[in-house]
Order: sequence, then C-alpha cells, then structure tokens
Amino acid sequence: MNIARCLHSQGKTVELVFSADSVLTLDDIGDINQVPQNVKLNLNPYVIPTPAWLLAPFPIGRRNRRQVDNSLDDILNIGLTYNLPGALSHRDAFYELAGGDKNSGGGHRLPHLLLDVTLAVLRGETNYDIIQRTEAALQVLATKSRVVIELETTNFKKALRP
Repeated sequence: MNIARCLHSQGKTVELVFSADSVLTLDDIGDINQVPQNVKLNLNPYVIPTPAWLLAPFPIGRRNRRQVDNSLDDILNIGLTYNLPGALSHRDAFYELAGGDKNSGGGHRLPHLLLDVTLAVLRGETNYDIIQRTEAALQVLATKSRVVIELETTNFKKALRP
C-alpha cells in the first residue's frame, strides 16, 4: 500500500496489489487497510484467528476498504481461518495462495492463485472475471487445506467450506 500511495501522489495507476495479511510497521504511509483510488484491483488475504493462534501469536491483517469512500469496489477480502498457530497462519496467508509446497507430505497441489491473477491482470481481463475465477480456485484451496474461507467484495459476501 505504501508504494501504491507514493505512485498515487505522482498520478500513476497500480493494476494489482496483492496484500497478504498486511500488518502495521513503523514505516507505513497511512492506514495499510485503506486502498488508494489508483489501485485497480486488490486481493487481500488475511488471517481470521482461531484458538490455535495463541500457540504462536503473531500480528494479523484485516479487511481492506477504499481510502476515499470506504467501499469494497474492486477489492476482494479473503479471510482464512487456519486452525494453526498465529505465525504459521500468517505465513500460509501468502504461501498457500502462491501454490504451497509441491514437495510437502500433503500430496496435493494448490492453485497458483497469485500467479493466475497476475497473468489475468496482464492479459487485461476484467476485475469481475478475475474475481469470479478466484472464487473457484479458493474453493479448491478450502477443500484441500481444510480451511473455511470468507470472501467479501462489493457484489457478494460468502463462506467457502471444505
């Protein structure tokens, strides 16, 4: 978000911000959960804590909103309810959406959501189409990783269950 804000001040557009479980730092320029208007699409996976979070507590992200009008226009909030310690949940909020580890003992491949969304943006696909396809990939992730995923954008709010 900091880079997007700097580019906004120079009149530049940002096609995609993938803000994976963003947590506050001392160097933030404004609220990290407020998306500036120059960002065309924001996918925001964040951790929804479960009791297991207490086993290795770690700061977690929150839902994003537009900076100017507080809307969810062209923002997809992806709440992930991992039943894992906080630090591991925080890691997986990015790691699993990037495809996970093909060498893990789990024996399953996860969708390469980050790559697929990036390529779709580069191809010039509409945000609506990208978000619709993202929902299908996230259902695969919910099933394979046995995690409830809460989706929220302007047009819908739903939970994907394993």
